[in-house]
Amino acid sequence: MAGSTGTVESKEMMEDYLLDVKEVAELLGLAPGSIYQLISQSRITVVRLSARCVRFRRSDIDRWIAERVVEAKAINVPASRRGK
Repeated sequence: MAGSTGTVESKEMMEDYLLDVKEVAELLGLAPGSIYQLISQSRITVVRLSARCVRFRRSDIDRWIAERVVEAKAINVPASRRGK
């Protein structure tokens, strides 16, 4: 039973693992400067360790990404072009 608890704890720790600016930039495919800009605009949640040191919880980044997913719209194809 201890093994199953360890698995749950490990998953929770991975979700709240702290990432630095460079890691978040790589994860999002953005430049570190873009991450700093998001921080200065308060558009992304940070953990402020000191006045000049910030980290990001992995769970916050995952949620931030999920909030920005835009569903694709269906394209109306004229009946005359269907099936060709």
